[in-house]
Amino acid sequence: MGLLKHAILPFYALLNLTLTFKCLVFEDMMEDSLKVWPRDTKDYDVPITDLEKHCQHCLGGIFACLLLNNIAAIFVENSHYRGMAVLIQVLFFVVDGYSYVRLGKDVPAALFVVVGVGIFGLGVNSKEPGVFTKDKGANKAKNR
Repeated sequence: MGLLKHAILPFYALLNLTLTFKCLVFEDMMEDSLKVWPRDTKDYDVPITDLEKHCQHCLGGIFACLLLNNIAAIFVENSHYRGMAVLIQVLFFVVDGYSYVRLGKDVPAALFVVVGVGIFGLGVNSKEPGVFTKDKGANKAKNR
């Protein structure tokens, strides 16, 4: 049993599913935050532009792609593929954090947790087999 397969990737899959629905299905939730945050305006009645709505939909598509990649990584028996799937997630959220910093905004604490979970998972994956799993091929090599 691997940590990435049974804990980290399902965590990211649920996160991506939630964010996909927020961007594509429950657009109003995302639209409310888009009205205030990027423009630093206190006027909540300013509608978001078509370009902002388009970017929101594209972001939903990115999360849908990441979700599909995570689901595939759970079912494909390849630890390198799983590691790359988690690395893509970490990279995406690190760039998100970088954007907050460049815009002079406070980085949400949840973003540190999301990135930290991925980095922890990658650290454990780099030590596999042996930390949480045994090598499936070890018994075959001994029998030869």
